[in-house]
Amino acid sequence: MLGRLLLSRGYHSTKGVFGNRPRPNSRYEGISAAVLEKRNTNSNVYRWVEAYRTHGHRIATIDPVKFQSSEAQNFNQLPELQYARYGLTPAVRIDTTGLINVPQHQALSVAELDQLLARMYCGTCSIELGFIESEEEREWLAGRYEQLFQQEPTPSERR
Repeated sequence: MLGRLLLSRGYHSTKGVFGNRPRPNSRYEGISAAVLEKRNTNSNVYRWVEAYRTHGHRIATIDPVKFQSSEAQNFNQLPELQYARYGLTPAVRIDTTGLINVPQHQALSVAELDQLLARMYCGTCSIELGFIESEEEREWLAGRYEQLFQQEPTPSERR
């Protein structure tokens, strides 16, 4: 008994250590097989979308004072956000189901998808998802952000 007590790490517990409480088990079942299949089929497009989710905030126009001119902003285009880096061409049509959370489940061209992603992640409102470790939380936040971004606010909500 004493040997087992000495060999075990007494500072670990199921209730937490020094104020750090373990996360409760969630009922998250992961991403559905259909979405994973879609992402595997369009893996280059999914990598491109994830690049926007990870790096788009870096060139977003969220500065209300505008210290940088818009010309300086155009020179700051990140290579991670260029669709050519992922072997995509502007004329290719892509079914966005499972890749981004938008209401229309129609095929978009790469150029249209580029405009949509730039408006969502590099516009006057942006989000950074790279620091979120939990897949469940990251997928939920990206889904909610993309859905909310598609809705036009009413004039009273704009105030």
